[in-house]
Order: sequence, then structure tokens, then C-alpha cells
Amino acid sequence: MLPFMTSKVKFNEKAIRSFLGLNKGEDMSVGEITESNNMTSLYFPALGTRKKRMTLSETEGIINGFSTFEGYIYTSYIPESNRMFLNYDSTDYEFTEFTDSPPEHIRRFAALSDCILIIPDNILFYTNSRSFSRICVSNSSTIKKVKDKFALETNNSSAMDNAQTRYIASYTHNSISYRKTNYSINGIKDFYYSNFDVSLKPGDIINLKMTVFSDSAEEDNAYREYVQKMKNGISVKIKDITSVTHSTVIGDITETVALIFDDNTIDCGKYKSLKISKIIVERGMPVLENICSHNNRIWATAGNEIYTSKLGDASEWNDFSVDSHGLLPYACFNTKAETGGVFTGIIAYNNFVFAFKENAIHKIYGNTPDEYLLYTKICSGLKNGSNLCLCTGADSIIYPSSDGIYTYSDDFPKCISEKLNYSFKPVDACSNNRYYYLLASCENKNILLVYDLRRKIWHTQDVPEDSVFLASHGKDIYLATKSKVLLVDSSLEDEEKKENVLWSFKMDFDDRLFDKKGYGTVSLRYSLEKNASFKVRTIYDDNTKGAICGAIYDESQTGGCTITIPVKRCRKFTLEFSGRGFFLLKGLKLKFYQGSEM
Repeated sequence: MLPFMTSKVKFNEKAIRSFLGLNKGEDMSVGEITESNNMTSLYFPALGTRKKRMTLSETEGIINGFSTFEGYIYTSYIPESNRMFLNYDSTDYEFTEFTDSPPEHIRRFAALSDCILIIPDNILFYTNSRSFSRICVSNSSTIKKVKDKFALETNNSSAMDNAQTRYIASYTHNSISYRKTNYSINGIKDFYYSNFDVSLKPGDIINLKMTVFSDSAEEDNAYREYVQKMKNGISVKIKDITSVTHSTVIGDITETVALIFDDNTIDCGKYKSLKISKIIVERGMPVLENICSHNNRIWATAGNEIYTSKLGDASEWNDFSVDSHGLLPYACFNTKAETGGVFTGIIAYNNFVFAFKENAIHKIYGNTPDEYLLYTKICSGLKNGSNLCLCTGADSIIYPSSDGIYTYSDDFPKCISEKLNYSFKPVDACSNNRYYYLLASCENKNILLVYDLRRKIWHTQDVPEDSVFLASHGKDIYLATKSKVLLVDSSLEDEEKKENVLWSFKMDFDDRLFDKKGYGTVSLRYSLEKNASFKVRTIYDDNTKGAICGAIYDESQTGGCTITIPVKRCRKFTLEFSGRGFFLLKGLKLKFYQGSEM
């Protein structure tokens, strides 16, 4: 402890009226905070408590994917049964039968106007019909399956004889149709030997494999070569489909029984038509890792490649055909980047698509696949494994790199995290154009880093330990734990929310006043809201502590209150604040003195 000054003492004052947020570096400015929990710059230049949060929904399962599309959406699964659900418009829709992906894998979303793509399940949810559809199809039709289908539709009637099942379908140069027969049970009923997947539609590119029914009288070398070609498979584009609705013993059913193609799509050789004993129909797509939507297409990356879906069709990824004018306005797109490494994320911003690597940003120009062009900038890119943390806000892209958090607005990335101790692991992020929210793991616990995009101020907030996702929709910020969805920031008044916020922060003071100078008092101007309270104490550089001061809400005091704290002479000290409920620090006034120790 420094000795008291006893002569020639003169007093001066210094006021702090602006509070500049968190700074964990050595070069601190007046009004910055060394530690912060649940504070915000919303009331700048004052320092206030963050907004209250409220629980919007809860689920019995574990949330494994979260995003927004006309409100928030999420996927979840029940651990005991591995049943999978999509929560859309506050209603759960089960899609267990449509997926083979492990339930614990994180789900990612991208939406067009009428559907939502979910990966890695590779399924579409159609928002109008509230129904799911697989993108990847691999269906086989065999004679055994025909017999099983007949038994089902006829309520276990006697099996079809061998003469009836020598072949199951026939094809011509522009179509493939399943065989049809009829049976008599409570009247004459139609039976179709098999059906195509209900998700197949005009415009789809499929791989068609067929076992041609052999006729020994026709088996020459050319015929055998042709049979092998069909067995290996051909790629065809569906022009139209034929669906029928007919009655069965078990009720009316609707089936797709024929596929129509352009003329001479299938080369039948010298034969007008051929019979088939087995059919395999496949529709595939790339194994996508990162996805976004832009200009009525889904854009994606996988490894070192960029993909787009067909225009307006999130289920089609293999149609590279030209239109009647020789152009590609509707076609899919695929290209490789010349830079090393894999893509770590993709995002739409300012009417362009940007694909990120750890050491590069690729900007995609053009409006159609035949115009697309990649422009590459070598710079600090998106950290691998942080694709969920890529977002836009305040006319820039915001993302975590390997050495900090950056903003990018088509010029050169700028680091905005110099005042943070960058020792955390990014988990998820979003923005409402005023604040950037980053969910991060730090010292084995989750925290929420909040950056004021206009004032360039950082704060930290607490979150539940099982927090896993963030998403924004307009001004609303949503936080998803493993079982709940919370509203973090919105235009709702805090009176509508029940949370009683616990908060704390620390401010250091030294100002190089330790020579012939010293602090006398610190005066705080503050305000509290109903049921709120706070306490503050001084911690000195010799680890001694001053008395605890504080206050509770008093409805008779309006317009703010003042409290004065005595400070002993020291080289530096810390003010340690904590409390519950809404607290607003409007200003600090430091009274210090100069004099002589003699």
C-alpha cells in the first residue's frame, strides 16, 4: 500500500460517460471492461443488462438441427427408438422412414419457396403438403416382389402361376411400362406388376438397369451385347409419367406404372419392344457437406467441388442438358476449384454466392450455369468445422477463421476480435444486422459472444450448458439447446418474459496515477428496475478488498440514483459488479488528488 499524501493536496475529477465493452488485451481504453457476463451495448453509451429470454418450445427428443424458414425449424430424434422429426410451424412431422443417416449427426437446411432440403438425409419437406420425399431413389422390381405385391393386394389370394410371371414390364424406344393383368374378387380388379417410386417426376435424370427377358430364338451376338448394355444401365431423362388409381381388396391405391421419355431415348435395336424380368431405377445426388439457397437454386460444396441443383428443383442434381436454344438456363452445375484444401462453407451474400476454404474465398459470378465464373481471393478464410458460424450482417459476411473473427464485404477480410482472447471453439453463429451472436465453447463450457456491429463493442452472455444452435429471423435471435428453443433477442418487451437475469462485470482503473496521485472516491450513477438489485466492491492491487456497497430497487427513486465508494491510495484497483434484474450504469465520476507525501 502506498503512503498517504499529507500536504499540497489538490482534487480533480474525471467522468466516464461511455462504456465500450469487453477488452481482454493489454491496451485498454477508458470505459472498457475486463470481464463481462450478461451485459449489453443496447443502451449505449450506458452499460445495461441483456434482455430477458423466454422458452418458445420444448421437445421430448434431442435437437440435432436448427434453422429458420418463415420462423424457426428444427429436427430432433428420440434416443430410445431413433425416431426422427422435423418441427415446422410448431408441429412435429416424422421422417424416420425416409432416412438412413445416423440420428446423432447434425442436420443442415436450405430452402426454396416450397420446400426445405435436409442433409445428410437427402430428403425434401414440402411446406404446402407437409410431406417428405427422398431425393436418392434405388428401387428394384423382381418377380418375387411381384408375387408379394399380388398377395398383399388380393388379401393373400393364391399366388400367381409361373406363366404369369415370366416378365414384369416392357419397354419401347420412348417408354417403360409395368405389366397389367386382372383378377376376380368382388368384381374384376386390375393388378399392376409393380410401380415406380412416387417421387419420380418429369425432368428427373435416372439410371435405368434392366434384365431383358431372354428368348432363345433371338439370341445372337448383337442381341447378347444389347442385353448386357441394358443390364449395366443407361442414363435417361423422364419426360412424363403415367399414374393410375384403381381398387383392390385392401382399398384404392394410386401407382406410377409407366415412365415416358423422348423418342429414341432407349435404343431397342431391331426390336419394337422388349420384355423385362427385372428393373432397377436409381436417382442420386452428390454427398453434400455445406448448403445454402440463392436465386431459386440450392448451392452446395463437397470436398473441393461446388454444386448447384436444377433451377427451381432441389431434388435434381444430375441434369446438365441444354435447352432448345443450346443454353443452360435450368441445368445443374458442378465445378472444381484450383485452390488446395476442401471447402469449409458456402453462403449467399449481396446477390452472389461465396464458397470458403480455410485460406481462400471464392466468389461466383454469373446468372446461369454457362456463365458461372469463380473469382478467388487468397486470404484468411473460414475455419474448418465452423460452417454453421458463417452468416451475414450489416452488409458483410462474418465468420471465424483460424486466427480470429473476420468481416468480409468484397474487399479484404478485417479482423474484429482483437480485443478477445481467441481461445474458444466456434459452435454456431447468426446475426440480426445489429448484433453478431457467436455460440462458442470456452474452458469446457458454452458462452455467447455478442458483437455490436455498429459500435464495434464485444460482450459475453451465459447460455445453458447444452446449447447447440443459433439462428436468426428478422430481428429475432433463437437459441436451441438439446431440448428447448429460446428467444434470445426480439422486439418483445421484457415484461412479457419471466427470466430474472444474473449479471456481473469488472472494470480496471490505473490511469498511471500512482506517482504523487491517488483516487479518493468513485461515484456511480445508475438505475434499477422492479425486483432488481446490485452490489459492488473494490479489489486493490495488494489483493485486499473494500467494503461491499450496493442497492435494491426503490420505486420512490425515479430518474436514476447515485452511490459513492471510497477508494484507498493504490497503483490500480478493480470495481467488481454483480446483481440480478435490470441494471443500467449511466456514468462514473472518479475523484482523484495530487499532493506530497511529506
